[in-house]
Amino acid sequence: MKENNSSTASEDSITLKDLILAFKKYFFEIIRKWWIIALLAIPLCLYFGYNAINAPVTYTAKNRFLIESSKGGSLGNLGGLLGSFGFGKQNGPNPFKIIEVGLSTKILDQVFLDTLEGTNNLLGNEIIEKYELDKLWTEKNPEFENFRFKTGDKTQWELIDQKAYKRLIKRAIGTSKDRSKALYKIMRDEDSGIYTINCTTIDHNISYSFSNALFDRLKYFFENEILESQFKTKELLRSKKDSLDAIINIKTRELALFEDSNRGTIGSSGLINRNKILTEISGLSIAYQETFKNYEIADFSYQDKKPFFMLIDTPLLPLSPLGGALIIDLIIALFLAFFMGITFIIGRKIYLEAMAE
Repeated sequence: MKENNSSTASEDSITLKDLILAFKKYFFEIIRKWWIIALLAIPLCLYFGYNAINAPVTYTAKNRFLIESSKGGSLGNLGGLLGSFGFGKQNGPNPFKIIEVGLSTKILDQVFLDTLEGTNNLLGNEIIEKYELDKLWTEKNPEFENFRFKTGDKTQWELIDQKAYKRLIKRAIGTSKDRSKALYKIMRDEDSGIYTINCTTIDHNISYSFSNALFDRLKYFFENEILESQFKTKELLRSKKDSLDAIINIKTRELALFEDSNRGTIGSSGLINRNKILTEISGLSIAYQETFKNYEIADFSYQDKKPFFMLIDTPLLPLSPLGGALIIDLIIALFLAFFMGITFIIGRKIYLEAMAE
């Protein structure tokens, strides 16, 4: 019984010799059928090569920047003071918020509906012209023939302008499922925290202006607009403080002139006027101190919450053109042909051997 079990185990086990013989068998089969790989390589190389040669030349402009908060500096030590007055601390703009705002019409309106640097034409019209979007849209709707925005003021737009702008935005940002053909992307490196605005178009002027304008609009939005109400409160307190300071100075000079003109001869009526001026100065001083305190708190809170966009790298003209990578695409085609050919040859060999048993 033991002899039968050992002989069965010996027959079922695969030795190194069996592996070498199997490898040689399939290797020589691949050599003999090399023409199958060649037949696959020809159409694949033609396809990938054609796509590489006819790929449009593009230009990429990048703006790289950091976002810092003043909380890391001296203002950060005021956390307890600000907290005691009800001013909560924030952790700065959420990275996802920055990326989403960069895809919003709030920002894109200020980019597309502004003039391209060095021209009188809207950036949106330049994109429509270079990409021939009007011709593409005309295929489905004839009213877009030779379309251009006549004004950057959206309040003066007609329905056709709104339709075109909606299509332009979609072309620029892609869709939530596919952003591969978008004209720009905003990315953030998780390790360094560095943001990158990457604009890639078929025109170097568009890429350059697009990237710079997008950074400027994002910077202004987060550094100014998002804290606009708090900034107005701070400026209102500043104005009130300066106004009180000016009135106090006037009253102080008035008191000095009164005492100079009545030195040693102040009567009862004069004392009443003098005390009245002193009372006014005292009241104004108390109001000034309270206003000054509120202004300092508002200013500290505003500066503490305000993010600072620090530009690290900017695109430099002329931008380098990028076309299809012909050699890389041909290597990919050969690799695919080799892989598909080997898979077919070995699979065919195994199938024929199995059917022959």
